[in-house]
Amino acid sequence: MALNQQKVQDLISLVKIKFPEWDGFDHEEFKKEEIYYKKDTINKAAELINKKELSALIQIKEYDEFIARVEKIGKDNNLLWYSVPREGDLKIFHQKEVDKALFCQSFFDLLYGFDDVSKRLARYLDYIKSNNLPNNWTFPTYFLFITNPKKEYFVKPRTAKWFLDFIGKVQAWNKIPSPETYDAIKKCIYDLKNALQKYNPQDLVDIQSFIWIAHQASYHSSRKKNKIMEEPVDSYNSSSNFFAAKIFELLKELHQNPTQKFYSSKREEFKQYLEQPMKNLLQNVAENLPDMISETMETKRKLFSRIVKNDYGRGGAWDYYWGAFYPKGGKRTEDAQLYISINKDRLEYGFYIGDYGGNQKKKFVKNCSENAKYIIKFLENYLDKNFTYGFHEVSSKLRFVEWINNISTEEIVVSLILTNKEILKLSDKELIESITNGFIQLFPFVILSISDNPIAEIDDYLGHIEGTEDEIDIQPPYSLSEMSKDTGIEEEKLKSWKNAINRKGQAIFYGPPGTGKTFIAQKLAKHLVENKDGFIELVQFHPAYSYEDFIQGIRPQTRLDGTL
Repeated sequence: MALNQQKVQDLISLVKIKFPEWDGFDHEEFKKEEIYYKKDTINKAAELINKKELSALIQIKEYDEFIARVEKIGKDNNLLWYSVPREGDLKIFHQKEVDKALFCQSFFDLLYGFDDVSKRLARYLDYIKSNNLPNNWTFPTYFLFITNPKKEYFVKPRTAKWFLDFIGKVQAWNKIPSPETYDAIKKCIYDLKNALQKYNPQDLVDIQSFIWIAHQASYHSSRKKNKIMEEPVDSYNSSSNFFAAKIFELLKELHQNPTQKFYSSKREEFKQYLEQPMKNLLQNVAENLPDMISETMETKRKLFSRIVKNDYGRGGAWDYYWGAFYPKGGKRTEDAQLYISINKDRLEYGFYIGDYGGNQKKKFVKNCSENAKYIIKFLENYLDKNFTYGFHEVSSKLRFVEWINNISTEEIVVSLILTNKEILKLSDKELIESITNGFIQLFPFVILSISDNPIAEIDDYLGHIEGTEDEIDIQPPYSLSEMSKDTGIEEEKLKSWKNAINRKGQAIFYGPPGTGKTFIAQKLAKHLVENKDGFIELVQFHPAYSYEDFIQGIRPQTRLDGTL
């Protein structure tokens, strides 16, 4: 069935947000940003991982070279995420239990097997499942796409789901890879390619790039569209603020007389000055959140607490009121939440998992403990410096790094507090923007509470929020004991060399040619940068370049005024 032409025109309009002069797939700026680097990778793949080359490597059992070539093509651009090797799209290469021979054979069959791609993908997924290996959309479809861009499509889950939803086919989506879903996605992709024929698409690289640009434009335009109006509608009083001074007077009285009887006597005032304003506030915040948060969090149903206590007829009442977004399908009182709470002294908002938190609290602690250094790297400079961490009591507030490194199943809260005086000075727009921005910054903590692959998802989320796909390469672990096995040099000797380098900042290996100096230096460098974002670079001098040229090559020169 052909795509709805209005939807096709809407996609073109989205692309024109980024490229206003776009008039077809020959548009030079479009090609510079999206096409050329992918074509470059395709050309490299045609040379390094073509059918003949990979088949030959399998025949001579050069499995390490096979995998090295595949990994090189995987890292040749930013389509795959590999910042954290053991969490990223190439993490299959960092699984200790991988049988290299079996992987190479299965991967070769995926790309170049004798029958159609659906059956090849099915066999590959069976191999992944039976060997308990990472199963994601990106790895197999990326290499199918790069080696056969005329017919195959790269499935980036969030973008693929957005596209299917946009054209009214979201029912075809399944986050778990399968041949059936892949075929359904490709059917929609081919339909789009046919609908865009007059714009001259050459292959699915053009279509993948077109959809990616449209998705990004949709996200950023929705953020602009949802910017708060200078004067939001205020349906509950004539004040320009959500909260009038009256509310803090009422909450003070409730604090002094926390009973159902008192609340009932002032029910209409509480509804007018507290409950309705809080609902309006949270609704405005919800309308301005990015799609990634709205798709994950419940923002409409069962958001608010009750002031009257459920205390078995004793007639008590809480002296505060709160509302929260929580993961869809969960419970506001138990799960991770982005909350707003107000009492007689202050309004507080933030991230919270309370005393009744169960599996999500355990997952949050586990994910933080296992990934602390990556969380710190991603979030330390991203989060507002005014957030406080840990228990609600002011005396126990921790700094972010200290909190992450010592996380426990005690009360988990990240909060920002505005006093009642500060609240009364803020306009509606300022308050909504403050809370919205706070929730956007704190959403990675929700991811840590619900995800089995949190670092990849946080990186993906931050990439969309910041509007960039920049990668932070973290080098894989490489211990001295591993180096000792690789080089045949005793671990104690290697440790002494490492200590010398740490003291001096440099080292020189000398000796006759062919004795392994470069090999050992590269292995030692690999250890020195393990688990860091450093890099290794090999510089080779021409044989005619002498020691004196290198050491004495940069000499000071005296200026006319006598300075150097």
